[in-house]
Amino acid sequence: GASGLEIALADGLVLGRELDHPGVALDADLQVSRRHAVVARGGQGWVVRDLGSRNGTFVNGSRVDVAPLGSGDRLTVGQSSFVVRGDTLRPWDETGVPAVVVSHVGRRLPTGKVLLDDVSFVLQPGTMLGVVGPSGAGKSTLLGALTGDRPATSGRIFYAGRDLATSLGEIRARIGLVPQDDIVHRQLRLRDALLYAARLRLPDDVAPALREQRVDAVLAELGLSEHGATRVDRLSGGQRKRASVAMELLTSPSFLLLDEPTSGLDPALDRQLMQSLRALADGGRTVMVISHNTNELHLCDYVLFLAPGGRVAFFGPPDEVLEWFGSRDFADAFDLAYRDADGVVNRFRTQRSGSHPLPDLPDQGPPVPPVKPSRQRVQHQFTTLVRRHVRALAADRGLLAFSAVLPVALVALALLVPGDQGLRGPAMGKVPSGQPVQILLILMVGAVFMGLSSAIRELVGERTIFLRERAVGLSRVAYLASKIAVLGAVVTAQVLVMLVIVLLLRKGPEDPLLLSGEVELLVALVAAGVVNVVLGLALSGVIRTLGQTMPILVMTVMAELVFTSGLFALTGRGAIEVVSWLFPSRWAFAAGASVLDFNNNGLRDVDDPLWEHAFGVYLLDLGVVAVFVAVLAILAWWTTGRRYADR
Repeated sequence: GASGLEIALADGLVLGRELDHPGVALDADLQVSRRHAVVARGGQGWVVRDLGSRNGTFVNGSRVDVAPLGSGDRLTVGQSSFVVRGDTLRPWDETGVPAVVVSHVGRRLPTGKVLLDDVSFVLQPGTMLGVVGPSGAGKSTLLGALTGDRPATSGRIFYAGRDLATSLGEIRARIGLVPQDDIVHRQLRLRDALLYAARLRLPDDVAPALREQRVDAVLAELGLSEHGATRVDRLSGGQRKRASVAMELLTSPSFLLLDEPTSGLDPALDRQLMQSLRALADGGRTVMVISHNTNELHLCDYVLFLAPGGRVAFFGPPDEVLEWFGSRDFADAFDLAYRDADGVVNRFRTQRSGSHPLPDLPDQGPPVPPVKPSRQRVQHQFTTLVRRHVRALAADRGLLAFSAVLPVALVALALLVPGDQGLRGPAMGKVPSGQPVQILLILMVGAVFMGLSSAIRELVGERTIFLRERAVGLSRVAYLASKIAVLGAVVTAQVLVMLVIVLLLRKGPEDPLLLSGEVELLVALVAAGVVNVVLGLALSGVIRTLGQTMPILVMTVMAELVFTSGLFALTGRGAIEVVSWLFPSRWAFAAGASVLDFNNNGLRDVDDPLWEHAFGVYLLDLGVVAVFVAVLAILAWWTTGRRYADR
């Protein structure tokens, strides 16, 4: 087993979890897949081969599929590391190795602006560090450098003796990051939210019982066991923040970073949260808290005070900070850092920077390309995300009620249209009325609105959760596909309700294109709803705040209404007609008009070729809608990759 001092290498030696045959059993490490890697003889020595593990196999910090193992090489699977000594594996000894070494780290933008300047400190395991300083002092920049999301442009960072620049893939599982905003879906019960997160973050082959055990252990560690059945939005602010911490503890990180965790909390909740973090540090984790709140800094082992320009103005025990600045309180210290940043920085560098010497560091290794986070199978992520989204929708009773009432309300509007023609052409000898066009227009705009309104808040509303899950391996394809699947199903159900009620109370189509006019009309309306779900997701990917969604929703629905060609004829109007082709509602409405044979009902002086009562034209209209779905889905995928990666 892995707990022994020495493991003899053998041909076919498997490293994994819950092994049913002799091997290196790493059952306590849930980052390890059931059959993670195998060691075999190769040439004059040993070779390790990854067995399709979720988190990868690493040799000397580099992820490998197959690689030779020589004496002195470090082999890492999950969070378990070994060193090769001849024909044996020995557990990697981290005794006496600092948990974190930050050595002369800086970050300079291409424009020349300096965000971080010569930051250095050392943290031992079980240490809690508070990072404070005025706004613009580089605290968030330091956070990005420590996680590798926004790498430093100078200096070096080591975690437990591993260079972040050359071993990010190996180190990533050891780092937990809690952003300022909550990373838990508020509609879910806390334990359910953690179980879904465990399905996404732990290897696919971890048994459900083990995931549940891990979730229960994390809840107990943070004092949240009694709140497991409570909806997240009913937790106190401090409990919600601990819930976000729980998300990160699922993977048992040894280094935990928190960005403004006490923001918005009252003093009592602030203290409770900081005491919880202190307990995590006392349990062996290294914790770093970035905060503007200085009330509970005495719970930290060290304080790092950054001055404007990302420079160190102090590093040391919390009870020495105010004395060092000659201030009565932190407000005075912050004021001094604003007024005389150069002075306080130079004083620290000349008088105190050597009080915490840096250890000797190994030579810089060769640069390595950026390492993408490990990822589960897309199908596994997709099913988990669909189940989580459905559960969240089902828990939001207000949204469910609105979604149920909305199609009925839209039908009520359609039924206000006067006449007895319904969705059919005029009876023999009767003057045609505009009722079919008006009813179809209301139904079509209803489908457009239901699709857009269901999706336009999704990505912008979940941005913080999405960014954190993407950083630990969430697939954008799985994420967007799950949104389209769930919201598309909801809109399809709404459209079906809407059309069924109309057909029960008004005459339906009488001359089908192929088999059933009712089904053909339903397909056209569903197409309008689904394409606008995807359009809503694409818009949500570029919207910056939730407050922008309503005006954009209104403008988009109005534009789609105008360019349906249902209000007035667009055929033969030159540039206006060409512009209308750029709106999916134009083609979806045309598919419905083709089913209802609007060209032959005498309403328009000029026939619209997209409305021809022919199955080929109907398929063309729907085919263009399908193209819109594909293009808009790619746009949504691109925006979630490009824009969000820069945040």
